[in-house]
Amino acid sequence: MKKRIIGFTGLLLVLVTVVFCAAPAVNTAQALGPHPRIVKAINMLRHTRSVLEQAPSVFGGHKAIAIKRVNEAIHQLRLAMRYAR
Repeated sequence: MKKRIIGFTGLLLVLVTVVFCAAPAVNTAQALGPHPRIVKAINMLRHTRSVLEQAPSVFGGHKAIAIKRVNEAIHQLRLAMRYAR
C-alpha cells in the first residue's frame, strides 16, 4: 500500500518536473502571465484530479489520498506564485 502511494507521489513529481522543464512558446508564456509553467502545472493537476474523481472508487482509499495530494500540490503551486510576485 505504501509503495503505491510513494509511486503515485513520484509520478506527480515527475509530471510537475516535466512541466517546469518544458520550454513554452513565447506566445504561450505571455498568455499565461509571469509564471506560465506553474500555471500549466496547475492546469495539468486539475485535469488529473478530474480524471481521478471520475474513476471507479474501488481502490481501497488510494484514490482519495491521491486526490488529496493533487489538491495539496495545487495549493503549493499557488503559494509559490504568490511568493514569487
